[in-house]
Amino acid sequence: MHKVAYRFIVVPPAHFDGARYHLNLKLAEKHISYERASISVLVALGEVERVYVHSPDYLVRMLDDKVMIEEQSLADQLLELELVLDGVAIMW
Repeated sequence: MHKVAYRFIVVPPAHFDGARYHLNLKLAEKHISYERASISVLVALGEVERVYVHSPDYLVRMLDDKVMIEEQSLADQLLELELVLDGVAIMW
């Protein structure tokens, strides 16, 4: 077993539905075997209204200005998530 850590700065495209911003992140096109995944998304405090993760088995926690997603990999599951953000205070 090898332990590997990656750090990326990603600015995903946002869809605005007239009231909220939706940020959709697809972090892989194919499943890669891994024992554990941990993802941190920095967001403005109080802006996240909902977090949807492709697999409901992932643990989602809100910590100040961060959304933390953690869990062990499930067989043949991709890690995808959507953040629904308050559209009022976000400035792009």
